[in-house]
Amino acid sequence: MERRHVRRGDRRDLFLFEVTSVYPTERDNIEFAVLLRASEPPPAPQLTREIDRDLAREAGYAGEFGAGGFATALAADPDLQKRHTALKRRWREEADAERARVRGPWPVLDRKLHDADQ
Repeated sequence: MERRHVRRGDRRDLFLFEVTSVYPTERDNIEFAVLLRASEPPPAPQLTREIDRDLAREAGYAGEFGAGGFATALAADPDLQKRHTALKRRWREEADAERARVRGPWPVLDRKLHDADQ
């Protein structure tokens, strides 16, 4: 794994380890060492108001937001509600899949066996 991939995952808060030390390759050598410390998994992505409004537009809502306009439209139009719910479900599945993809095949360490602080 290239160092830039570790950094990219860490910037996105998806890397489940903290990089505590990096021992680079010596000239004409392909081995390197990285010392990792397990960290807590990041929280799941949150559906923000902005994302929800984009999903509402994609579902076909053309009205104004605020003052309960969208809630009223959902209550009055079961098809809009179904489309919006399906889009929110799809958004969650895609967000979770992206989170898992970027996280990579990192092992989950047993803290009893791998944590130097214990």
